Amino acid sequence: MWGSIIVCGLYRCSVERNGCDMKIRQSQQHEMETLQRIHAEAFGEVEGPVIAKLVHNLLHDDTARSWFSFVAEADGRVVGHIVFSAVTFGGHPECQAFILSPLAVLHAFQRQGVGQRLIAYGLGYLEAQGADLVLVYGDPSYYSRSGFTTDHTVQAPYRLQYPEGWLALELTQGMLKSVQGALQCADALSVPEYW
Repeated sequence: MWGSIIVCGLYRCSVERNGCDMKIRQSQQHEMETLQRIHAEAFGEVEGPVIAKLVHNLLHDDTARSWFSFVAEADGRVVGHIVFSAVTFGGHPECQAFILSPLAVLHAFQRQGVGQRLIAYGLGYLEAQGADLVLVYGDPSYYSRSGFTTDHTVQAPYRLQYPEGWLALELTQGMLKSVQGALQCADALSVPEYW
């Protein structure tokens, strides 16, 4: 699965705090330990190991159908990671949709726009591939900066502890109004503790 994803180029930016060059690129299979370490650090002692395991399981999950995994690299060091995996809705086979999960940035690089750059790059890539819709379960104040909204009728696969964090972004105009029902995601994400 790792080799089947097309690299769509580089996104260059400046991280103001330390002035390093940053590039966003496709993650590589040999970086799995690095990716897991980033999530473990970013999510802390309790949630970190759980999310690190999710990263491993999701990127090796045949039911994910298609996924896109990107890293932020600063001065040759991977400092952030994001995954988008395909999801489906009963009765809407025409909708090409993805879920953004998980996203992590090393503590030393947080609050510098790295996560937002990863999101923007991933959304641009998905839009170029013809994706219609992206969903995320996270902090509404953070993800709304990228255009995500609670104004949709897509049902999460499990009861949510924080329903206000169930957000969607349409990449194809009108898709949020036409898609309804329960989301079906990869087996790796179909675990109640993630919701």
